[in-house]
Amino acid sequence: MDALKTKRKSLRTSFTATANKLKEYLAKKEDAKDGDKLRALNSQLEDKFLRLDEIQNKISSLLLENTDTAAKYETDFQAAENYRDNFLELKSKLETLLNKDSGSFLGSSSELDVVKLNLPKFELKDVFR
Repeated sequence: MDALKTKRKSLRTSFTATANKLKEYLAKKEDAKDGDKLRALNSQLEDKFLRLDEIQNKISSLLLENTDTAAKYETDFQAAENYRDNFLELKSKLETLLNKDSGSFLGSSSELDVVKLNLPKFELKDVFR
């Protein structure tokens, strides 16, 4: 259990550092337009969260096996939920920003390519009567 907690501590530190870096990029307007960098940070954050979640699940299972550690489980669960909430909030903000940017780009280029054609109208005869 101690080895898992040590590993979790390192993953939490790494996750927090990446999350803070992503928050800084989102706060700066010029950096927020760098989609490649934001996607890279998103991938890093997602990878770190998945590894953290895997370790957290192992620790939670061990805590639930022992009835003496039920109170510790509740505290541990709340801390894990804070990381999950932070991850989901950042992911949502990032997806909104990236979708908004790609949508405005596509919207402006597609408006230029619209061509209207007046085609003749054809009358179809009913063959099955």
